[in-house]
Amino acid sequence: MHDSLTNKKPRSRSGIEATQATHARTGKIAHLPAEIRRELNTRLADGESGPALLTWLNSLDDVKAILARDFYARPISTQNLSEWRLGGFQDWLHRQETLDNIRQFVEDSEEFNADIDLHEVPDHFAGYL
Repeated sequence: MHDSLTNKKPRSRSGIEATQATHARTGKIAHLPAEIRRELNTRLADGESGPALLTWLNSLDDVKAILARDFYARPISTQNLSEWRLGGFQDWLHRQETLDNIRQFVEDSEEFNADIDLHEVPDHFAGYL
């Protein structure tokens, strides 16, 4: 969303555009199939180097086809990967953290349910009122 007076996009405290996470990404990596992006994100999280990732990505037939179709066959560049690290990869990390929190909540809930008789909970808390 643009500010009508300054024509600037709002920014978050981190300096990344506040609206970025709510819009679909449009770069080269964002055009890749979900399976390839997932593998890329996993490799990034594991600390694989940029040059190795670029060599791997640009060697894949699916990637070559998408680049030929949508980007005049220009390969994925260091800049493309850098932008993905700051955008799509960060989105993925946040989703992974959310999923981990949900899994932990479910696990904790199952333990909680196994440890107590839920029928006793209201009586137990009635003493605190």
